[in-house]
Amino acid sequence: MNLNIHAQSGGARPQAGEGVRLDSLTALRFAAAMLVVLYHTGRYILPEAVPFTGLGYFGVSFFFVLSGFVLAWSMKAGTGVRAFYWKRFARIYPLHLVMTAVAAIYLALSFGAIPWTKLPPVLLLMQSWIPSGEWKYAFNGVSWSLACEAFFYLIFPFIAPRLTTTTARKGRALAVAIFGAAMMFAALMMVTLPEEYWGALTYTNPAFRVVEFILGILLASAFKRGWRPRFGLRFGLAAVACCYLLAYFVDRIFWNSLLDMPFVIANLLTLPGTLLLIAGAVSSDLGGQKSNPVLVRLGEWSFALYLVHEIFLRAGAQLSLKGPSSFVLAFVILVLSIGASAALYAWVERPLEKMLRTLIGASPRPEEERAVDADSPALHRCTRRRQNAVWMRK
Repeated sequence: MNLNIHAQSGGARPQAGEGVRLDSLTALRFAAAMLVVLYHTGRYILPEAVPFTGLGYFGVSFFFVLSGFVLAWSMKAGTGVRAFYWKRFARIYPLHLVMTAVAAIYLALSFGAIPWTKLPPVLLLMQSWIPSGEWKYAFNGVSWSLACEAFFYLIFPFIAPRLTTTTARKGRALAVAIFGAAMMFAALMMVTLPEEYWGALTYTNPAFRVVEFILGILLASAFKRGWRPRFGLRFGLAAVACCYLLAYFVDRIFWNSLLDMPFVIANLLTLPGTLLLIAGAVSSDLGGQKSNPVLVRLGEWSFALYLVHEIFLRAGAQLSLKGPSSFVLAFVILVLSIGASAALYAWVERPLEKMLRTLIGASPRPEEERAVDADSPALHRCTRRRQNAVWMRK
């Protein structure tokens, strides 16, 4: 998600200065993408790094929570459902299509065949609903998460008006209930079903991963109601580190291999830290803290980095390098991936998004980059009925 968000403060909250950019979230996107990159690097090229990078897949969880937060934070009265869907399509689909084509070329050159039968679900962003790994990871494997995002976008206009107008007490209760239900479902699944079903039910399944998306919406709703945490980015980073260490020690006790521990366990153990991290980052930005411009720029490239890196790693893995050569290869692939992400952002992602948005008369800049009057009294006066009417009118 592109997160050059602005927040405009009301006079009652001096810590949220006018025109404050939530640049910390943009910078954190790069960190989350790098976690995924390093995780795949360990899987494909550097097995020696797995003890340090084996939990990197929880970067995807960060993106799912952040997606819900950003959409709820930037939601504006007057945006129709069709316009919303088109903007989301313009945001993720062009680069997805380009990288699917690149993956097809890679498969043709490397293996002499393209799995055409698996292409329709990938193009329709439906592959994550298919349990088989050969289908959900077909072509550009990381695009399974875009299928989850597509589902989140589909339901957002119908759930957001209700979630964002709930009271603070009900919002907290709902968040606890949703998280508790996810924990109970995961526990029940693990004691009743064979392990081969766990990933399809709780890792790539959009119906389960929507938990993170909804929690992101509820967090944004709390900020919109005026809640401001008494901690900042540093506390959030410490919280994530503690949750990561907790997941690591749980693995040491029960599995002794980060790749053997069920992904759902690590995701749920780190989810509270992810929420605290996002809350702390927003709090710091609203309080006037400045972000490193280099990290912000890298964050803008993170979507492209996420989509491009695995193809480089799969190609590099075919070299079967060992020892020091594998470390050099990993570094070269990292540099190539970041360079390619910069080029894709500048020459593919942004231009195509702007072009598609202008077809419906929308601003060429993504809605997350425009000013969001998060503390406007008008937002608080907007009733559930009014918001539902706005979303459903088109």
